[in-house]
Amino acid sequence: AYLWARCGEMAERIALVVAAGCDDDAIGEEPARYGAALARRLCEGFAALVTRHVAEDPRDTPKLRVLETIRRAGAAGIPRSELLRRHRSFSARRLGELLDDLVESGDVEAASESVHNSPRTLYRLRSPEA
Repeated sequence: AYLWARCGEMAERIALVVAAGCDDDAIGEEPARYGAALARRLCEGFAALVTRHVAEDPRDTPKLRVLETIRRAGAAGIPRSELLRRHRSFSARRLGELLDDLVESGDVEAASESVHNSPRTLYRLRSPEA
């Protein structure tokens, strides 16, 4: 809520800078529209980053870290062994619990595949339309 309350101030400052750059004595319609659009876009982007990287509860922080690793792996997914390597601070059991929670919540999907006759589990972000 605080972020959006400041968005109007930010829009006004941006519009003022744009108007000053155009040698205008007052903020006109065009700089005001530009300032509002840019401020809105910046606030939306910041809010999205906060949602992805800041946990509401400190106990959710490890889950967000693992989710971000899976997100960065892209559509190809990431094997459990690679997740264990990248998150060495977690025991295999703890990582398994986090992955189970993410799969159960629907944020992540697990797919089994066979590589050289050896099974492995890939984790990828669940597509929004699924």
